[in-house]
Amino acid sequence: MRQYNEYLPDVLREILEFKELGRTTDERFTMLDQESKCVLNNSFISSLDDYGCGRWEKMLHLVKRDTDSIEDRRLRILTKFLNQLPYTEKRLREMLDSICGVGEYTLKVDIVEECVRVRIALSRKNQIHEVNKMLEDVVPLNLWLDVDLLYNQHDYLANYAHRHLRKYTHKQLKEEQLGVQEVYQKHIDLKQYSHSKLHEYSYLGVGEGEMLNG
Repeated sequence: MRQYNEYLPDVLREILEFKELGRTTDERFTMLDQESKCVLNNSFISSLDDYGCGRWEKMLHLVKRDTDSIEDRRLRILTKFLNQLPYTEKRLREMLDSICGVGEYTLKVDIVEECVRVRIALSRKNQIHEVNKMLEDVVPLNLWLDVDLLYNQHDYLANYAHRHLRKYTHKQLKEEQLGVQEVYQKHIDLKQYSHSKLHEYSYLGVGEGEMLNG
């Protein structure tokens, strides 16, 4: 945003009265600009600030918890808005997409067992409470709910080298996202080398990605 004195001719810019007028005017316009942005941001749930969340929570009778982040509060407000009839499976997937993100959960509606099973990705585990609450509001009472985290499975862990996995506890391997692993040589990468050639390198060097020549 341009400053007040930028609109003045050069001959007036150094006069004390105009400098002071410019300073106070700039302060007012800066405040007005910030308030305008605040009004715009609070027009959309995805960009609500603390004040905007507070207003919606009061209107929707939602309770703010001490541990809530601004994202948690926005999500709770959004979930309340999403609770609209009809509650078809397609509509339920749309609601889960909005809360968890596309591809961040699995949903199975088992009519035979009269069960709705939802598994939430570990990256979205903070949303499990909101998902549970939403499902309790929209799923018919003749269907029972089975909601849990999408824990790491053996097939997923098989993509990591043992040297990388041993840094984690069993609980962490099951319930947490694993960091990016270092590059290790795999068995298939070593097939092109003879035993005599590999004998020239240490096990540690080959395992940790030491470049092989020839």
